[in-house]
Amino acid sequence: MSFPFSGGLVTFRSDSIGNAVIIAFVMNFSRSSVSNTLALLLLTVACTALSIPAAFAESDGSPDPNFNPGTSAGSLTLAIAAQPDAKLILGGNFNSVNGAPRAGLARLNANGSLDSTFNAGAVPNGFIVSVSLLPDGKILAGGFALRPGATGATTGIARFNVDGSLDPAFNAATGSSGQVYTIAQQSDGKLIIGGNFTGVNGTARNCIARLNADGSIDASFNPGTGANVLPFSVYSVAIQGDGKILLAGAFTTFNGTSRSHIARLNPDGSLDSSFNPGSGANGMTNCFAIQSDGKILLGGDFAQVDGTARASLVRLNTDGSVDPTYDARISPGAFVNALARQADGKVIVGGQFSTIAGVPRDGIARLNVDGSLDASFDPGSGVGGSAVYVTTLVPAGGLIAGGNFSTMNGVAHVGVARLVDTGAVASPLINIATRARVDVGENAVIGGFVVGGSGAKRVMVRAIGPSLAAAGVSAPLLDPILTLFDSQAHILATNDSWQSTQSAEIIATGLAPTDPRESAIIASLAPGGYTAIITGGGGGVALIEVYDLENLSGITATPARLINLSTRARVGLGEDVVIGGFAVRGSLPKRVLVRAIGPSLAGRGILNPLSDPVLTLFDQRGIPIGSNDDWKTSQQAAIIASGFPPSDDRESAILALLPPGNYTAIIAGAGGATGVALIEAYETP
Repeated sequence: MSFPFSGGLVTFRSDSIGNAVIIAFVMNFSRSSVSNTLALLLLTVACTALSIPAAFAESDGSPDPNFNPGTSAGSLTLAIAAQPDAKLILGGNFNSVNGAPRAGLARLNANGSLDSTFNAGAVPNGFIVSVSLLPDGKILAGGFALRPGATGATTGIARFNVDGSLDPAFNAATGSSGQVYTIAQQSDGKLIIGGNFTGVNGTARNCIARLNADGSIDASFNPGTGANVLPFSVYSVAIQGDGKILLAGAFTTFNGTSRSHIARLNPDGSLDSSFNPGSGANGMTNCFAIQSDGKILLGGDFAQVDGTARASLVRLNTDGSVDPTYDARISPGAFVNALARQADGKVIVGGQFSTIAGVPRDGIARLNVDGSLDASFDPGSGVGGSAVYVTTLVPAGGLIAGGNFSTMNGVAHVGVARLVDTGAVASPLINIATRARVDVGENAVIGGFVVGGSGAKRVMVRAIGPSLAAAGVSAPLLDPILTLFDSQAHILATNDSWQSTQSAEIIATGLAPTDPRESAIIASLAPGGYTAIITGGGGGVALIEVYDLENLSGITATPARLINLSTRARVGLGEDVVIGGFAVRGSLPKRVLVRAIGPSLAGRGILNPLSDPVLTLFDQRGIPIGSNDDWKTSQQAAIIASGFPPSDDRESAILALLPPGNYTAIIAGAGGATGVALIEAYETP
């Protein structure tokens, strides 16, 4: 069973348990029950408003004076991962941080000071090249000669607990000479690793492999002979939205086919022949950034790509050909090590260079979407030292740069600095959709959302009914009426037939309903909680959608954004289930907590709550990301730390770091039970 929503199609799959509910923003019930039903939902959204840090007062590109890592943060920083609590995991080639022994892996507090509660001891052995934060807070580290258990055995990758201790449950080894330079997480929890190795856990794999979540080799991913090895390597991996995998490095062939420093693989590991970069780059490639339109930025140490002169940075079309319209004009003889795409499409470039487009920029700069220099980002004298090797956007705003330098714009920063970057906002939630049956009483579907930050957020709310018949719904709501409420239960707007009001504005969005009986409201909403209700005589199935109109095409960095969604509905069977979805856009992952609440609703006056909800979260390909029945059975510590643990042990929750894409969540009743449930999605800090 499928239904459309912004950016794609939400697919619902029934199972032996029954049918279920999902995430988003919806409602349906009679007007006579408004006061009672709003009370529950408004209580829910009132508790979920999360604060968004204010922007820095300094100009973009200047060092943040509130970040002070001291003068001994490490001689070389090669990898950085930003935690949701603003702490930073650093990897590199260093033996101490601020005078404390740290062998290549450390964690800093938000102000740059050393977090003494995190200590990996001597296990990292001083040379970490890649770090990746897992949804449960554990950390993957890749590099040279890691020593798990402080034994003589070495491996290129290891997993550490939140306190820095080695996680012995993760068992992956790339051999004594194997190095892992890059780690990329798939939405299903599997890991793509690249580096300079010839095998993983006894299985032949040349420079590229896929691991299961426990570190074992995933045999279903078969790259054949892979990249040619020694001294060749894979330096960077990026996973596209369609699951295909981009590789950059020093290789010249892949599985026997010529691919000079750039290749793309299918999800099963085979070479994607539809991506053909011609003669490729004439030097090594180091890093990627994938644009919202699918085009690919590639940085490295090269002078040309497929015969086109491009110093250190090139943009490729989706088929691998060079985009001739993009030329950043980086100084000759330079190299680019790091690319970080902001939510607004601009790109941070880090490396070793002196000018861009003839303007002095030492080691770090920001480019506009078309490749021109963004003069509003001015790092002054830039790095004082060798180069920037890694750039990481902080979801709450700001930019972390790491590398081999001692100063940033003349201010002492050894190996790591935080720069002001007001465009470095987290990827936003841009669309919410729920399909459910409109009935009366406590079996109504009641939904809400929260706008966080500052300023106004322009949204459109739609109520779709009659046109669902064309999608195979046998009993659609024939004349939906839409009402939008603020957090005080004041009516902001009501609409019955979208053509009766705001028709020109609605048409201009490109999202006008296809049936004149359907409803839509456009509003600019201040931060706070909001509720929408669909009513309609006779009952029937309806679809409610909320669109962030500021982020439909490309991403606009605005201080207001959607941060929480909630829906209360009856979990039924067949066509009367509640099905919903949400979309994450931009370039950064979003940490989201999804909850399925049932038993505790009895304490809020619900007579027939769902006694034991089971929650499943799917990605846009219909692949399960996770499933949970009873939230304490998995991720308990991380869920508690999020600040939003369910109050009843039978309720369910999934905490996930979600890359940009479309998502669907389903609640089913254990054992085929039915009843009223509440689904919530939180953007966690």
